Amino acid sequence: MNASDLWESAVKGAKWLASQQEPDGRWRPLRSPCVDAYYKGSWALNLMGYPTQAHHCLNYAVRRLLQPNGDLLPRRHLWHREIHYLYANAYFVIGGARTGRYDVQQPTLAYILSQQRPASGGFASSPSAENGAFSCDSMSTAACGLAALAAGRLDVASCAARWLANLAKEQPEPDAAFYTTTDAEERLVTSFAEDDAPWRVVRTDQPDQTWYAVGLPFAFLVKAAQATGQRSLLALAGWFFDLQERCVNAWEGPSSGKAGWGCAELYRMTGKARYREVALQVGAYIAAAQDASGAWNSDFGRPVAPDHPFIPQDFDASAEFTLWLGEIASNLLARERQD
Repeated sequence: MNASDLWESAVKGAKWLASQQEPDGRWRPLRSPCVDAYYKGSWALNLMGYPTQAHHCLNYAVRRLLQPNGDLLPRRHLWHREIHYLYANAYFVIGGARTGRYDVQQPTLAYILSQQRPASGGFASSPSAENGAFSCDSMSTAACGLAALAAGRLDVASCAARWLANLAKEQPEPDAAFYTTTDAEERLVTSFAEDDAPWRVVRTDQPDQTWYAVGLPFAFLVKAAQATGQRSLLALAGWFFDLQERCVNAWEGPSSGKAGWGCAELYRMTGKARYREVALQVGAYIAAAQDASGAWNSDFGRPVAPDHPFIPQDFDASAEFTLWLGEIASNLLARERQD
């Protein structure tokens, strides 16, 4: 599968998303407002040439989800309520920036900034009313760093990158494991309940880990290096890439798309073949799970039955994989056609 094939899969995904949208921005099968279903839609639709539908998605968010303090509610999945709370907020900032919707970008960014540790630069895993009294993790911090870049806040993004650099330095066994989280006292969390392990550690000798905990920091640092011109950020991005490269089946699975995007960006920047290979491998894996309709099932890879009762996670998955395939393909094609 080549970059043009991946782009066609992304086009198909975006067409499906657009076909599911009511004029008010609601996804037709869903009756109740829910952040989980809408936060990725505007970035994906705008990227793939559906700006009007991206506006509709944000119109719905402003009317039904955006709170006076800049947060977005309600949320259904535990992941969005307690594990990586700010992740959804970050996508609304990026989607707002891509679509020129400052009525979404600015208040949502302000809320995100209220959840950053001023000294270390880390962002909260879950919000706290007490300033600074929260744990931080690699996924939340990278997502908010990307939001800061989209809003032109290089100072905020640089602080997030510094937190990730310190997190990398604190790893006690980087060849075996990557611990993702610091506690309220900013200490690395290496002990946790077994059912919390998927969010707190990526182990290099085990398959099917939460690759996004490494892959999104990698992609963010590549973008931060583009924005600032700091070669040290590219070196740090390389540290995260090398870590994921050491893992079992690192370039497969629903959470590998973020690293695939980062690799496509680096291939466009450097022309290095290894980054192209990984980006294509990740993209092919994602595209292979797409249903003939253009959608992705939240139960990754399972066909979407004709009577499938769509849930918020299905729209989350379809928007995400449309987005990553579009970003991967466009970056690869930009370099290939240049060369």
